[in-house]
Amino acid sequence: QQSLEHSLALAHEIGSDKWNCMASGMLALVSLAQHDVPRAQSLLTETLRPDLPPETVGQWLICSARAELALARNDPGQALEILDQLISSAGHHSEGHRNPRLSHVHGQALAALGQAAEAEAVLQAAQEIARAQGLRPALWRICITLGKLYQTQAREAEAEHLFSTARTLIEDLAANITD
Repeated sequence: QQSLEHSLALAHEIGSDKWNCMASGMLALVSLAQHDVPRAQSLLTETLRPDLPPETVGQWLICSARAELALARNDPGQALEILDQLISSAGHHSEGHRNPRLSHVHGQALAALGQAAEAEAVLQAAQEIARAQGLRPALWRICITLGKLYQTQAREAEAEHLFSTARTLIEDLAANITD
């Protein structure tokens, strides 16, 4: 967080829109992880007009953070609108479909809208992408979300398997962190 705040100050100092978007987007995601929704909202409001399609990595990051902010504010419909914009802006590359973080947010939004079957399919795809790319921090989060979805469907055995997988991933990640 401190490094991102310093980066944001430097981006303002040199007048770099690209670095401003990168630092603001990342800092907004950190704020959301810390449950500081007002700070995330403030960072994202100050950065890029929401009606502009993302053309750079920084702008893409801002848009994806806005989707996560919409979920944090209990507006899954808006999150889906933002995700659709991101996926369409990816064009023929369709990176939005291979990004486990975006797929995770997409699955969460669908689940919040009561579209369980669609959410399950998206979350399972996100799980496979994260596994294939070796993204264990993303994978355990996806497992938790999918497990919670299964709990709402009274699929306790499947939910417990996913929670157990998440615990194992977390323990493995924690074992490699030095004091």
